[in-house]
Amino acid sequence: MKKYAFISSILGLWFMTFVFLVIAASKRDDYKEELDGLKCNVIEYETTIDSLSKPVIRQQENINKFIKALAFVESSWNDSIVNPNTDAVGYLQITPIYVDQLNEWGYNYTYEDRFDRYKSIEMFKNTNKILNPEWDLHLALVIHNGRASYAYHQAVFDFYNKLIIDE
Repeated sequence: MKKYAFISSILGLWFMTFVFLVIAASKRDDYKEELDGLKCNVIEYETTIDSLSKPVIRQQENINKFIKALAFVESSWNDSIVNPNTDAVGYLQITPIYVDQLNEWGYNYTYEDRFDRYKSIEMFKNTNKILNPEWDLHLALVIHNGRASYAYHQAVFDFYNKLIIDE
């Protein structure tokens, strides 16, 4: 009798394990389909957002308008303005670290060059030539000021769009 009880309990345990594995496998397939659907939606969303929010500027005229908008937000076009908190100065509020990085790349700028409007623009363009050759405007802002707020980005783009419309 004990022998049959033992076999019965083993068969029962085996059957329960089998049922559990079948249920788990079917749930896994359900979750996998759901997860695949979510991945698809995320990829479609990212593609849509990327295509709308990353304008690529190749025309020199538009790059200059973008720089003009950036300078307006940074300094109100004031070449001699100084931010004592960040040591950023001039037309584009160039920091010493910005100058140091450009010099590491082989350029020859001084800290005084930051007060020169044309040298500031040249530094900005040279930085983007190396790090952002496609001139993605959002990336250009992040490279220039990585800690900038959404409001900062919005202000630059609002003014840039106004310059484009006023052509």
